[in-house]
Amino acid sequence: MKLNRDNPIRVLLARVFGPCGVLRRLPRLITHVENTHGVAFTAQLYTPGNTRIDPSALINHRVVIHSPAAMVEIGAQSQINFSTVILGGSGVAIGQRVMIGPNCTLAAGNHDYRQTDTPLRFADAVSDGPIVIEDDAWLGASVVVTDGVTIGRGAVIGAGAVVTHDIPQMAIAAGVPARVLGYREQPNNSPKEAA
Repeated sequence: MKLNRDNPIRVLLARVFGPCGVLRRLPRLITHVENTHGVAFTAQLYTPGNTRIDPSALINHRVVIHSPAAMVEIGAQSQINFSTVILGGSGVAIGQRVMIGPNCTLAAGNHDYRQTDTPLRFADAVSDGPIVIEDDAWLGASVVVTDGVTIGRGAVIGAGAVVTHDIPQMAIAAGVPARVLGYREQPNNSPKEAA
């Protein structure tokens, strides 16, 4: 079988293995996304029309963003790490310079589990409002944030926490459900700066 220029097999092989093929470009794409900013090619944006991502933000590999009804906004220099799922039913607003660890879940919406007339699979959606994560917050690995929660500016949420209520600014919270364990020092009150 002769592989001339128009042969579909030759075209496919060139697209995969050629000098500009996918396999040649793959390492550059991975390195670019992991070290600077952008949306990884393995991230899944199911509703791009309802997703607003600042160009300086980093959306890492296997992140899933699905928001058919409301807007998901991700601010400047924020980082959403590997395998995080954002379900933006009633909206999600992530501020600037926010760090979200791997395997986190943000679920802005709920099922009407109190009713018994309809199977839960087909129950109406209910919501307490959007999820808001203010500037400079840090969510550790495997944190779950539930519907209607606001996480204040500069707050730190420990790994594995389930956040069911609002967390104040500069708070350190952890646990299931998450509770405030203390507060971060303000930079201008630091003993090192006062000396």
